[in-house]
Amino acid sequence: MDISNVAIDKMRKRYAEHYPSIQWIVGDVLDMKNFAEDGSFDVVLDKGVADTILFRSNANQSRVFLASMLREGIRSTI
Repeated sequence: MDISNVAIDKMRKRYAEHYPSIQWIVGDVLDMKNFAEDGSFDVVLDKGVADTILFRSNANQSRVFLASMLREGIRSTI
């Protein structure tokens, strides 16, 4: 979810082939009650955190650390 149509369109185009089930939503994260039937989401990703993990000087070490923090059976796509 992003409030920017331009950002959402860019993400849809970039990831459509690899992640076809992701729903890219234009909306306000401070008012999300109308975007999920039961008011909840399966995944919430903060792009700032993802960028930090992916683009820092030792990105692989960050991915390993992130994976170690997940419960058994949960996997990271970063």
